[in-house]
Amino acid sequence: MEMFKFDRPVIRALLFVLLVFTPLARAGVKPWAVTVMEMIVLVAAALWVSGRILDPILNPIMDPIIDPIIDPIIDPAGGRFKTPLDRPLAAAVALAFISALFSENPIAGLWAVAEFITYIAVFHLTVHTLRTRAQVKALVGLLAGMGALLCVFGLFKHWGMNPFPWWDYADIGRYNVRLSATFGSPDHFAGYLEMVAALTLGYLFTGVGMERRMLLTSLLVLFLAALILTLSRGGWIGLGAGLFFMMGVLLTQERFGKYRWSAAVGLGVLVLMLILLSSTPAVERVLTLRDGEAALGGRLTAWQGVLAMIAQNPLLGTGPGTFADAFTQYQPPGLSRQFTMAHNDYLHFIAETGLPMALVMAWILVAVYRTGLEKMRHPSRLVRGTTLGALAGITAMAVHSAGDFNLHIPANALLFTVLGAVVCSRTPSALPESPGFRSGDSVSSSTPIPLNRT
Repeated sequence: MEMFKFDRPVIRALLFVLLVFTPLARAGVKPWAVTVMEMIVLVAAALWVSGRILDPILNPIMDPIIDPIIDPIIDPAGGRFKTPLDRPLAAAVALAFISALFSENPIAGLWAVAEFITYIAVFHLTVHTLRTRAQVKALVGLLAGMGALLCVFGLFKHWGMNPFPWWDYADIGRYNVRLSATFGSPDHFAGYLEMVAALTLGYLFTGVGMERRMLLTSLLVLFLAALILTLSRGGWIGLGAGLFFMMGVLLTQERFGKYRWSAAVGLGVLVLMLILLSSTPAVERVLTLRDGEAALGGRLTAWQGVLAMIAQNPLLGTGPGTFADAFTQYQPPGLSRQFTMAHNDYLHFIAETGLPMALVMAWILVAVYRTGLEKMRHPSRLVRGTTLGALAGITAMAVHSAGDFNLHIPANALLFTVLGAVVCSRTPSALPESPGFRSGDSVSSSTPIPLNRT
């Protein structure tokens, strides 16, 4: 056993609470929201650790009684599961920790490292507690439902019918013409939507019934409409990249069978809708791509300063969490406001932790895509569909992050982490009593094909 069996439902519930809380708490950007997030993860991690400590004590008593009943359900593969991200994530933490110790502000650096470790803990807790088909479906349903809730509320708020004044942010009045829901920035809400939409679309390819298919299609239309109204160019480009990735997989992977061409056509229609159904303000946003300091022109100017910052601190960077202060020395002239973020997550991370972090980030992405592409050859439609959706969401965010700082927004970073866990986790058990089970969905009715386990 990996940990005391009855701790897993509690940990899973805490993870679900976290996925609901962070989008509602202004995407978790405020210090109090980050503190709540870290406390929830700390409790969940403590339960997991305590379970491992109690195992040797309770196993001799409990195993003969409950193992024959419980083990096939919650731990069908048995043993400790190693993910393909264990080593690159450990390397990333080590680099960030060393950079923090040698920075001019080690306290800020160590706090930033602690937040990074929080996301790693979420990754491992998700991997080790989502074991069955029903649990994976519950996760997808929660995220799709949360996305729908945010879209509906966002539309009411967009039309001036917000019944909750605490979600009216006076400090960001410039975004009034753009849909942002509970998020502080419509661009970051778009980042959240593109990941949820990709996962929901992937779930459509799992053999769901007609009623559920119609529901999921309706949700996708809602997500697309809301994404258009965010007027986020990065969100449109990110979702487009995710959809093109999905089309490429569907057209080259024979496992998707009848879905291949019909799904590719449907995805093509979605891309056209994203372009043709755009409102006049959306068209204006495209035409003014280079206008303004927050648009591409201003960011290209700021990136010159970021590159100079990296050149001056190539090995260890300036330290995690120090970008806002350190960049004041490198910000190019001609920008009227201070850039506290690089508006490019890759450059931001490298500037703070050094060039070696670029290799680690590449290592992480290669490991995720290699694992995901291997997993999409699995016989289970649920495994293939959820993995495809998660990888498409990761692709969308990876592209969007090249021109924004979504991975510094806790709600989006958390969802990105969970999508990575869906890709890298072992395949869920497919029990006959699981809801929606089909005999053709898995090689065996009780034993999945685990990846990278020892």
